[in-house]
Amino acid sequence: MKNLFFLGAFVSALLISGCSSNEIKKSDNIVTKTNQTLIYGAKDTTLRDYPLTTKGDKISSDKFNMDVKFSHETIDLNFENISKDVIFLNWADAKYIGFDGKEQRLFNLNGKDKGFYTKPLDSGVRPGEKIEVQLVPINNLRVLFGNSTTSQEILIDKPLFKNEEITKKYGQIIIPINLDSKKGPIIQNNIYFGNVEKPKEVSTFLDTKPSKKIVHSTADTGAELKNIKNENNRLNSEIQNKEEILKQLREKARLKAELEKKELEIAELMKKLNQN
Repeated sequence: MKNLFFLGAFVSALLISGCSSNEIKKSDNIVTKTNQTLIYGAKDTTLRDYPLTTKGDKISSDKFNMDVKFSHETIDLNFENISKDVIFLNWADAKYIGFDGKEQRLFNLNGKDKGFYTKPLDSGVRPGEKIEVQLVPINNLRVLFGNSTTSQEILIDKPLFKNEEITKKYGQIIIPINLDSKKGPIIQNNIYFGNVEKPKEVSTFLDTKPSKKIVHSTADTGAELKNIKNENNRLNSEIQNKEEILKQLREKARLKAELEKKELEIAELMKKLNQN
């Protein structure tokens, strides 16, 4: 009876300790869980130093509003275009830098039907439009293949921050944004986050102004950037079309092989019937 009493007390203590905390748990400098992640601030890391303001989870400018929240497995981003031009979010160059300092690409789950290995297309956000995306560091994903490389299932393999070795007190998200589809001023939205008081080095960086002269995009440069973007979109469409053609050819080859197999079976049956 005494042993049963101590066993019950031990189990109760485990349940209470497992449910009462929602801070990042640290064990031997390894991040194991988090339910509270703070946005320290955001800054354009180009020479343009485009002004960004941060209030809670919201990052704002005179052209867009962005909410960033960290769920158990994904980084949930809400983006609103409040400008008069189309704004493009560049997912091909979006990056995640964790508490271990390792850099990896951010994968947009909204585009997973395009496949894991296809270059992700930019998200074009029209004036007044809002979009919601779920982002995951690629090391947290698992790709399962079907009968071919074009048949893929993309699954989240582990939660955010799990088993990240702590080498610094903050993480980063970098999302390149084209603010104006006509003139092409591109900014690097560098978002800093963590779960403790804002580190001094982060505060210093966010408050530092660029020392070099800001070079603004000209109309010619903007037109050239727009042409490059259009060409990239055209090439991506061609790649997707070719993948679909290859998929159809593989299916035709499979059906032909099955037909030949059936013809051989029929020939064998006819041969046996003739012998009888």
